[in-house]
Amino acid sequence: MDADSRRVVTVVEMLSPANKSTGKDGEAYLAKRQDYLRTHTNLVEIDFLRRGRRPPVEVPMPRADYYIIVCRGIDYPQAGVWPLSVRDRLPPIPIPLDPGVISVKLELEPCFQKAYEEGRYDLDVNYEEPPTAPLAEPDATWAKELIRSSRGK
Repeated sequence: MDADSRRVVTVVEMLSPANKSTGKDGEAYLAKRQDYLRTHTNLVEIDFLRRGRRPPVEVPMPRADYYIIVCRGIDYPQAGVWPLSVRDRLPPIPIPLDPGVISVKLELEPCFQKAYEEGRYDLDVNYEEPPTAPLAEPDATWAKELIRSSRGK
């Protein structure tokens, strides 16, 4: 938010299942998203869900498990796209600010590691069960081997 003019400069959206639904919640998110883009608000959209309807983009996206889209409001409809597989480390991404102001870098990997550790997800998630959104091969085998090797530590 720009403190002087009290306007939102950049919105960072972490997509939820509701955002990606075909129902009322999904339509509400798409309308809100369109408002951001129409008003040239910078938008960072993080989609770490392998299920649900992906929000529309202007150009075809490469096939990937996850996506991060960074759209500087003044450049819309052009945007930066980070397609990710389940095996990829999370990249640092630019968070756009006002025109003429250099973007700041958000280091996603340490943010998510800290949230995982402090949220104690290792205690809440049963890694012996297959994920809700099944992984395709060879990623399913890779994930099983990763879990098995981490148990041995």
